[in-house]
Amino acid sequence: MMNVFLTVGAQLPFPRLIKAVDEIAKEIDCNVIAQIGNDNNVYSNCTAHKFIDSKSYEQLVNWADLIIAHAGMGTIITCLELSKPCVIVPRNVLLKEHRNNHQFDTANKFKELTDENTLLQVCYDTNKLKYYFNQSHSPVTPFINRGAGSIDSLVNKIEELIR
Repeated sequence: MMNVFLTVGAQLPFPRLIKAVDEIAKEIDCNVIAQIGNDNNVYSNCTAHKFIDSKSYEQLVNWADLIIAHAGMGTIITCLELSKPCVIVPRNVLLKEHRNNHQFDTANKFKELTDENTLLQVCYDTNKLKYYFNQSHSPVTPFINRGAGSIDSLVNKIEELIR
């Protein structure tokens, strides 16, 4: 059985992503633990926690076979450091999920740096998330920064994005 950790950060709820994962969990044999932030919706197919302390967060990342997350840099860096498969889904300002589209900018940059075989995947459409639950599709190579291939170069790229 697949273990999935869903995290949307602690600042804003992301019900579109949580509902999509909750629906998938109804159809697929998997355990989903979700950190949902300030979201008051009821999710019946995952174990939801508004907030998770940092120690528990790291334990859940290590427990998970797959991490699904908003396009937050903290989660991305943690998953890369621990070589954990991660699918990032950016919040959409047009759907009032955030104040601006910086998560799309982040996702777009990582989309350029990854391919279908890397541990980090980008998914813009929650209707396509089920693909990543298919155990026959397991990303097999670590994150590859085309042309460099190291965590140091990744950190440099992240610093460039921040500036």
